[in-house]
Amino acid sequence: MSVEHDRLIKQKLNNMASYVEEIAPYLKGPIEGYLKDSGRRRIVERLAQVIVECAIDTNGLLIHDYDVLDNKIVCYTARRLVEDAKRYIESIYAYLSSGEARK
Repeated sequence: MSVEHDRLIKQKLNNMASYVEEIAPYLKGPIEGYLKDSGRRRIVERLAQVIVECAIDTNGLLIHDYDVLDNKIVCYTARRLVEDAKRYIESIYAYLSSGEARK
């Protein structure tokens, strides 16, 4: 990886960290307040989307370095993806089972 490539990845990570900090205050407090505030919900929705996009972009930069494909990074990233996806799926099923989704 080149110095410029590393800089670009670090910039993406810095942006992502900034968005994570920015979203945190909107997630505090009772869920009822969040649900009643459409502006707050839109902010959270958009920031969540941007955070995921940053993660995808960063992984893409790590995996798809077209000059040199680092298969170790591909494998480690794929392993992490599998674990994260499993936790995500479990969380969504738990949410659906809790009855919260029907409120």
